Amino acid sequence: MITRRLYDSYAPRTRAGRLLACAAAGDSTGSGLFLALAPVFVVTYLGVDPVRIGVVLGAANLLGLASPVLAGALADRFGADRVWSVLLLARAIGYSGFVFVSSFSAYAVLTCAVCVLDRAAPAVQQAFVVQVEAADERTRSMAVLRTVRNAGMSLGLLGSGVLIAMGAEWSFRLGFAVNALSYVGLLVVVRVLGRDLPRPAPSAGPRQRSKVDGRYVLMSIGNAVLSLHDSVLFTLIPLWLVTRTQAPPALIGPLLASNTVLTVLLQVPLSRWCAGPAAARRTVVRALAPLAGSCLLFLAAEPACPAGAIGLAVAAVMVLTVGENMHSAAAFELSHRLAPDRAMGAYLGVFNVGNAAQLSFGPPFMTAVVLRGPLGWASLAVAFAVGGVLMVAGGRSRALVKR
Repeated sequence: MITRRLYDSYAPRTRAGRLLACAAAGDSTGSGLFLALAPVFVVTYLGVDPVRIGVVLGAANLLGLASPVLAGALADRFGADRVWSVLLLARAIGYSGFVFVSSFSAYAVLTCAVCVLDRAAPAVQQAFVVQVEAADERTRSMAVLRTVRNAGMSLGLLGSGVLIAMGAEWSFRLGFAVNALSYVGLLVVVRVLGRDLPRPAPSAGPRQRSKVDGRYVLMSIGNAVLSLHDSVLFTLIPLWLVTRTQAPPALIGPLLASNTVLTVLLQVPLSRWCAGPAAARRTVVRALAPLAGSCLLFLAAEPACPAGAIGLAVAAVMVLTVGENMHSAAAFELSHRLAPDRAMGAYLGVFNVGNAAQLSFGPPFMTAVVLRGPLGWASLAVAFAVGGVLMVAGGRSRALVKR
């Protein structure tokens, strides 16, 4: 009985949601493998300085800034299922190239190419979910997808440890191949679900470019600033733990894993707080308390003894994760509820530019500002507050609220 209740609480309620969740779990497992294997492979077997890897990743993220807007516009014109299918096929081909990489230049070119494709995918995925799910199921389905992606990512990260421990070059290339194949599984599901979708109506005259409402842009900017919590987790925490606290470096892995596990538990239940734009705006405001509170906990951990630093760091990550999940659930609800059907892809593309931009400005902000001590943590708390204000102000567009 308990197992059944848990399943009903977390599982997708529609056929489309269940198929997408299964395929997304496989996709993210492959991504977890790749994210952990690629840096180690490039340093160990290609003999590349880690600094050069950072430069390539920074350049790749900059190249990918415009891709969400272009992909969203294409989804409006040709259908989200078609555009997402092309992206998935291109990513499968692109990531399969890592199986054969033998030089830094090849790694750099492939990384830049797949990053452009990766940044384009979320906007089209969201537009696809909007098409295949009823309005009252969309936010929950996206929450489920985020949940299974976190679970799959964890499995991939754990699996990468096994492949790395083998100490053989072929084990890395095997992991790269598994990642490439994972996109094929998701591609099959998208093609199956896309068969019954209506096609975009052809335009009688010259096709005019959709102009995104200014308030929606403001909301997207606020979302980008609030998304700094991603850079806190994956850029700041490892560096902060070893340079600013007395906690053991071995705590890094468990800290990040605790974020993943808590996200799996929280994302779907928190989506219930975001039924409609007004509820989503309230959730954004509520998210500011745990996000700012985590900054205080991180700061308190810096002068603490080893045991105190461990306890405060764990508490900080858990509080940050609560705020992160509240923001994420509210962000998707606002992003699709306030976007007109005729230009859903274009609007979601603009919204996802903010997420792509955060991957470019977030890491430098963490290392150059937040890592500097009390003033840095205060700056991050202020940034969260500013992001929340902008997001709520932009999300009040009465002209766009229609359902």
